[in-house]
Amino acid sequence: MRDGNPKDGADRATSLAEQGLHEQAQGHDAEADRLLSEALSIDSEAVDQVLRKHDAGRAPDARDQATSNRDVERTPPRS
Repeated sequence: MRDGNPKDGADRATSLAEQGLHEQAQGHDAEADRLLSEALSIDSEAVDQVLRKHDAGRAPDARDQATSNRDVERTPPRS
């Protein structure tokens, strides 16, 4: 953060990161990138916390479950 209260910067970065994730979910990738970049420039640790919290709410293979299931069937046994 450049100046001012570090808590204010972390709060601002958190808010921007959350907005960025919302925009990304809506399919507004350019706006999501802008918001997340701004948040990172303010407080990267706050952005990391938002991303960890976001990812904790998802199953590990949520983005590609079909592929991971298919690949399990093709994996040869270990000798």
